[in-house]
Amino acid sequence: MKKTDIAFTIILLGAILIRIQLALYNQQSNDPHLPVTRYIIRHNELPQKNECWECFQPKLYYSSLAYLYQYTGLVDNADRDAQKVVAQLINAAAGSVTLVIIWLFLRRQKDIRDEARILVFSIWAFNPQLIGINIQATNDTLLILFCTLAIYCNYSV
Repeated sequence: MKKTDIAFTIILLGAILIRIQLALYNQQSNDPHLPVTRYIIRHNELPQKNECWECFQPKLYYSSLAYLYQYTGLVDNADRDAQKVVAQLINAAAGSVTLVIIWLFLRRQKDIRDEARILVFSIWAFNPQLIGINIQATNDTLLILFCTLAIYCNYSV
């Protein structure tokens, strides 16, 4: 195993652990995104854009959470904290997948020295704003993941 791969593994594991720990600890969100999911659960339909504060957002994230909550039994209002933590852990996982895609992209850059790749990856992995988005119950992390994947796939062609 190359030194670069060892460094990547250490950085990735550190970044994942930070995201998991903060997702478990964080009890605040900047925007009220979970009411959209609760609306879907209560009414068994997608809300119109004026039904709640964040109802204008794309519904993939919220529909996925609603399905997961129903499947796991986290639909009670008493489980609001558990719902938030589950949503945050899903985003922490999506953020971790985003980091893996970024690393795969950096590995393909043969004209960049290994040290520079590790530095660039570290900046992405430990970027405070990216970590903050990755540990909140919002649909932003899913968007970042899909955009990163689209860029990677487009570059790979």
